[in-house]
Amino acid sequence: MIRLTIIFLLSAITVNAQWNTEIMPLSEIRPGMTGKGKTVYYGTEIKEFGVEVLEIMQNLYPKFDVILVRLTGENAERYGIVSGMSGSPVYIDGKLIGALAMRFGQFMKEPIGAVMPIEHMLKTVEYEKSRPESYSTLINHETYLDATFTGESKDLWHKVLKPFMRSSQRTTGLQTILTPLVFSGFQAETLAPFKDLFQELGFIIMAGGSASQVDSLASFEPGSAVSILFVGGDVGIDATGTVTDVDGDRLLAFGHQIFNLGPIAVPLAHAKILTTLPSLMGSSKMAISTLEAGSFRQDRLSGALGNTREKAATLPISLNMMSEHFGQESFRFDMAYDTSINNLSPFFFRIALFQAIVASRLSSQRVSTELTGLVRFADGQSLNFKDFFSTTRDLGVVETGSDVAMVSDLTASLMGALIVNDFDSPDITDVKLDLKTRPGERVLKIRSIRQDKSMVDPGDSLLLQIDLLNTNGTTREISKVIPVPEKVKARYLTLIVGSGPTLTRYEMQLNTEKFRPYDFAHLLRLLKERRQNNRIYIQLRERDGGLVVHGQELTSLPPSVRGVMDSRRASGEARALTDRLLVEMNVPVDAMVQGARKLIVRINQPQKATLPESDQLEGDTVFYIQSN
Repeated sequence: MIRLTIIFLLSAITVNAQWNTEIMPLSEIRPGMTGKGKTVYYGTEIKEFGVEVLEIMQNLYPKFDVILVRLTGENAERYGIVSGMSGSPVYIDGKLIGALAMRFGQFMKEPIGAVMPIEHMLKTVEYEKSRPESYSTLINHETYLDATFTGESKDLWHKVLKPFMRSSQRTTGLQTILTPLVFSGFQAETLAPFKDLFQELGFIIMAGGSASQVDSLASFEPGSAVSILFVGGDVGIDATGTVTDVDGDRLLAFGHQIFNLGPIAVPLAHAKILTTLPSLMGSSKMAISTLEAGSFRQDRLSGALGNTREKAATLPISLNMMSEHFGQESFRFDMAYDTSINNLSPFFFRIALFQAIVASRLSSQRVSTELTGLVRFADGQSLNFKDFFSTTRDLGVVETGSDVAMVSDLTASLMGALIVNDFDSPDITDVKLDLKTRPGERVLKIRSIRQDKSMVDPGDSLLLQIDLLNTNGTTREISKVIPVPEKVKARYLTLIVGSGPTLTRYEMQLNTEKFRPYDFAHLLRLLKERRQNNRIYIQLRERDGGLVVHGQELTSLPPSVRGVMDSRRASGEARALTDRLLVEMNVPVDAMVQGARKLIVRINQPQKATLPESDQLEGDTVFYIQSN
């Protein structure tokens, strides 16, 4: 036992040698000891609170012990343990023992929580010394891609953020103190749908704003308020905590993870506490960030390490809104831009963009929106994208299904597809978005399709009549001549007319790998070819007995080759190909298209029939993918 204690002390001395602060190691702390802590309850003035050690809780996390404490004093009795106190330094006999990091659930009669020992926090200094050149958690790439191509947004952000959620935040036991996530320039209605989601991420939502004047702040010191900036500019999103200790241009803060991402490079800023709100359910600081002052470099289980000398990169986003009623309005914000938070940035981007659009609208009427976007890269490449959206019912702008939600989800998921991948991708230099809105709903549903002849010769053409239904009950008819290829082998062709997202979902069922890029150039090409909402897409498809191998369609295979390839099918490397695309055309319209229909085209004297008579499709002409 004595030998273990000596080893622990030597380890603490070795770690502390890299940090110029006198500490009290965990091995010296005993129940009944008393000390003091520091934090800000209002403005930038640091106040003290009392601390009494109750016990050492061993192995709260594997090889992580924490110090169970009771807070004392006037502020502790009034506020308890406050969201935003994470990182508040605690001292015994003038020696730093750690940072306040945890509390018990709601309605506690006493302010009892836990301190993260300083030895654990100082390990972040070691982590920073061996920092890798690049670091990223590559998840959710397919989720972002699928949402970009198909427009599916239901549960999108829950899927994206699920790996970062802390299920323990809903328990009544000891848990990390919720961190105030401050939204500057946001309406409550914008944030309400995400309240529970943010809580599972370890945050409590707080409305904020900009300071009426920027205070002349001195350097950080133990107990100062500090923020980590995710979005800044005309709208802002930042998380507020407390500085535990400072050593030169380095600081320790929070006492627990933000997301436990490891090495990060995210903007760090001074913060001002507007007030502390007392509540039996859990008091919280209302804060605003003021001056950017460096970057956070580590996000670990035991806390965050910052550097006030090194700045973090940000991505500039500009939004230009043009409305027939409100004229032109522009917004600009900067998003934290680092590989470590690539999986999270699109979500913060989505919320910021959503609020900017809503602020320029100030109305929940039915509106149609035309989106034009430009993403520019450091190597000179660029991506242009366009689409059209319209609210289809009286949802209000904050609801899923409104044009605002669809614009925000598409743009954010597209950004996710660009930055969340394992390709050798160039950095994005800036993003420019232009929105043009018009009052009124513009939605067309494909009601029926008709052909002018029951049988078509190879090389001939087919006149197609498309009946469209406006949501106000009026109808529209569009005619289109469809060429039939000369080399048609099947007796029957399938003609499909549908919206872009519906056809893409259908093709994904047939061949998912077709929409899985193999390098960055391929990804850009797929995004540039993405189908738009304001076009009617027409396809002629031929039944085929081929195979799909690694996303490539191998059609019209001879029986001998098919036999060889079937072995790959048995191993799961290949899938049967039911049909293949012969012709695709599109018709631009001034509305958002919904739904799909199909019919069967009979071919007169094909070159060689590959399917028996029993393969023909008869009767129902409704497309079998669910229509909107």
